[in-house]
Amino acid sequence: VNRGGNRCATKYSGYLKTSHPTTPYDMSLGKVCFASSYQNYGSTNSLHTKPSSSHFLTLHQAFLSAISIFLNSCKYEVEVEVTNCNGFYVYRLPEVPSCNLRYCTEV
Repeated sequence: VNRGGNRCATKYSGYLKTSHPTTPYDMSLGKVCFASSYQNYGSTNSLHTKPSSSHFLTLHQAFLSAISIFLNSCKYEVEVEVTNCNGFYVYRLPEVPSCNLRYCTEV
C-alpha cells in the first residue's frame, strides 16, 4: 500500500508494492516503490460525489483512472528478496538509490 512520502523522516518512503510469499520458507523477489508525498494526496476513495448523468459518469471514471495511475507511480523502484519464515517475514534490502530515500515499516 502506498503510504506516500514524508514518513520515517524522509521525503521518499519505500513500501513493498508486490505481495509476500504465502508458503512457509519460500523466498520471492519483490519490488519496493519509493513515493513522494505529492503522489499520495487525494485518495480516489475521497472522490465520492455521484454524477447525475451517464456522460458525466464516464468522464468521472476516466478521471479516477488517470488519478489512480498517477498515485501509484514510483519515483524510484528497487528489487528485494522476501522470505516467509513461517509466521514472520525476512527482507533482504539493497542500499537505497538516493540519500533522501528510506525503507519504512510505519502503517
